[in-house]
Formats: sequence, C-alpha cells, structure tokens
Amino acid sequence: MTIRNDVFMGFKNPILSGVNIGSNAIIAAGSLVNRDVKAGTVVGQCQLNKLKLLMTL
Repeated sequence: MTIRNDVFMGFKNPILSGVNIGSNAIIAAGSLVNRDVKAGTVVGQCQLNKLKLLMTL
C-alpha cells in the first residue's frame, strides 16, 4: 500500500493490500479502497467509483 502526499480520507476506510493512492486524492467515508486511486480524484461508495477529477494547478 502506498499513500502519496495531501490525501484526504474519511472515517472507516478499509484499504486492501497492493493499492496505490495518488497525491491530492479524496476518499469518501466508509469507502472500500480495493483498487488504485489516481492523483486528484474524488472517489467513494462501496465499489470505489470515481466521482470527480479535481483540477490541478
């Protein structure tokens, strides 16, 4: 598991082994992190759906 800089994660997020979380990602509370999260992405829900791609400066 690798978690990069400036990641915001809500409460009670189980993270499976081998998952990479990119910089500036946001993970909603209670989301099962079962696959990689790209940098600057907002994800959530049980199957980790991409909700939005954040703009980077």
